[in-house]
Amino acid sequence: MHPVVPIVSEGLAGAADVEKTGPMAAYLKTDMPFYGVQTADRKRILSAALSAQPITSRSEYRSVVTSLWALPHREEKYCAIGVATRYREYVSPGSMPLYKRMIVE
Repeated sequence: MHPVVPIVSEGLAGAADVEKTGPMAAYLKTDMPFYGVQTADRKRILSAALSAQPITSRSEYRSVVTSLWALPHREEKYCAIGVATRYREYVSPGSMPLYKRMIVE
């Protein structure tokens, strides 16, 4: 696993706000778990993780996106989308099954 994944997950867990989890789930009409981390904080956590452990290859890109997407919390999935859109140089037709999975799940 690429080191950015636990950095992001631990950062989100550390910033968790349980009082916000219920309203977030209700707003999105989902039973998916949330940390209760708002967008600005989530983006800051992801940016800091990527600065500390940059993604330097297509295989790392795919590993990070896949690993973050597989985690249970909604904010981790948002971070997977953030990585997928940040590293456009690694986007290729070969990544379509990954993107399809992210859309369908």
